[in-house]
Amino acid sequence: MLAGCSFSSSRHQMSTAQRFDILPCGFSKRSNRSDGGGAPRVAAGDARNGGGGATCSFRAHPAPPVTQAVSWGAKPEPGGNGAGGVWERSSRAVKRAHEEGAGEEYGGPVVRAKRTKMGGDGDEVWFHQPIAGTVQAAGGGEGEEPEEEKVFLVPSAAAFPHAGPSLAAAKKEEFSKSPSNSPASSGGTDGGSSAVPPPEQHARNGVPAPGAAGREAMELVVALTACADSLAARNHDAANYYLARLGEMASPAGPTPMHRVAAYFAEALALRVVRTWPHLFDVTPPRELTDGAVGDDDATALRILNAITPIPRFLHFTLNERMLRAFDGHDRVHVIDFDIKQGLQWPGLLQSLATRAIPPAHVRITGVGESRQELQETGARLGRVAAALGLAFEFHAVVDRLEDVRLWMLHVKRGECVAVNCVLTAHRLLRDDTGAALADFLGLARSTGAAILLLGEHEDALNSGRWEARFARALRYYAAAFDAVDAAGLSDASPARVKAEEMFAREIRNAVAFEDADRFERHESFAGWQRRMEEGGFQNAGIGDREATQARMIARMFAPGNYSVQAQGDGEGLTLRWLDQPMYTVSAWTPVGDGGGGGSTVSASVSTTASHSQQS
Repeated sequence: MLAGCSFSSSRHQMSTAQRFDILPCGFSKRSNRSDGGGAPRVAAGDARNGGGGATCSFRAHPAPPVTQAVSWGAKPEPGGNGAGGVWERSSRAVKRAHEEGAGEEYGGPVVRAKRTKMGGDGDEVWFHQPIAGTVQAAGGGEGEEPEEEKVFLVPSAAAFPHAGPSLAAAKKEEFSKSPSNSPASSGGTDGGSSAVPPPEQHARNGVPAPGAAGREAMELVVALTACADSLAARNHDAANYYLARLGEMASPAGPTPMHRVAAYFAEALALRVVRTWPHLFDVTPPRELTDGAVGDDDATALRILNAITPIPRFLHFTLNERMLRAFDGHDRVHVIDFDIKQGLQWPGLLQSLATRAIPPAHVRITGVGESRQELQETGARLGRVAAALGLAFEFHAVVDRLEDVRLWMLHVKRGECVAVNCVLTAHRLLRDDTGAALADFLGLARSTGAAILLLGEHEDALNSGRWEARFARALRYYAAAFDAVDAAGLSDASPARVKAEEMFAREIRNAVAFEDADRFERHESFAGWQRRMEEGGFQNAGIGDREATQARMIARMFAPGNYSVQAQGDGEGLTLRWLDQPMYTVSAWTPVGDGGGGGSTVSASVSTTASHSQQS
């Protein structure tokens, strides 16, 4: 049980997400910022009580001049010593860093830390196993593959010489001037901050006053906020200073979820610094941090999340239940999954179809993905599941990017009831600011004659708005995600916990460090998706009581009292929440003007084109 985090009871413990409610997470306006190397100011915005316009700067510690840029360091092993929250490096590595940096104004070494690649038998995907089995599969064991090199970006405090007090002294002075020791503070912008109550007010609110770990977690949030504010103000000296502060306190193997999530946010901020000032920071980030490739990592992480959280089951089982309603009365059914990965969602659907009084005469699943081998393996596994259930089954693989899929590739046939499935993939289409990519995709979905389109997405608004506001929302969202993983009770050295958190870390890195077409983690709220779906010619089909009941049962299976399911509007969608933080939302949509008949309505001309393409 970690100090300051809520795992089983929100009445007596304070989670990372709850801490944000008592911390000033707002950012000052750009007009109030300075590009110089003076004291970085983090203003809390307009006061909410009384409508005043005064702002409050809660940090007066000056940022000393910096003569060296962000360095690259080795990620500590999960089981390493996290005492003091320092991202430790060996003395030899530090010495080499200074030797290589001699005579250079900027730059730093690239250090590669070996870490065991985690694998496991792919067939374990298909069955619900106890957590011990999943952890063992993730951690390797006998016959495990050779070690692979993994690179982690670390802002190293050793690379930041200061012409003033040491970082430890600066930390002590900064905390003495922080809002937690100040009698007043003002509300923040973007709804992300509020006054920080003194310890006695914590007690009155039913939340225990934070201990040493809780205070350091608050300092991490303040440092992250200040660093982001400095970046937005284009004050690279202040950004360097706060990256050094974060490098001293945060750690991906730290003792609390806040230490770990802050480490990954610091990594993302350092990447953004390098990309923002390439002429000042002569460092080439390792390819592993910039190419967006994940390999088998996400697939393994999803298997682990499926065992320790309700997230994958909430998404998959709730949408499956809604899909079964759309398939009622149809003899031939066709599921088009536009990001099938390992097909974790579909064995449960096949089992439900097989147990019907009259099973369908034919079931087809079309899986879209960019890896031919993964699609072939997924199809083979699903085929074995269908054969064991006695279903007539066909799997069709489409190897292509989502944006490049065309109707003829999907092999839609007359007389099929088609369901289109999009789980955690549609938001990637939003990187096209013109909206053309999403419009084309929705047009493709309509052209299949689909009876229903099922959507499962993050419930967060990270797509548009000022970068500072998006950063604050992302920090709140992923702090809740790390709390949820931590509530499973896995040890600090657990490879399964590390693997699950690294999946979120990849999302953090892309959402914070990248922009324009390179930023594909563009999460939208349900309201945003509702507007986009209606503009694309779809109407909400509703989520029924049956799906809601099942979703709530799934939520109660994990960390009772912490997870909850909330309806969107009048049954228009369902949202999974961790405490007071919305996490994921599922919804169902039908083409406008479609009566829900469910049969494919592909035109004769399209069918002719598809037939010609298949023959060629």
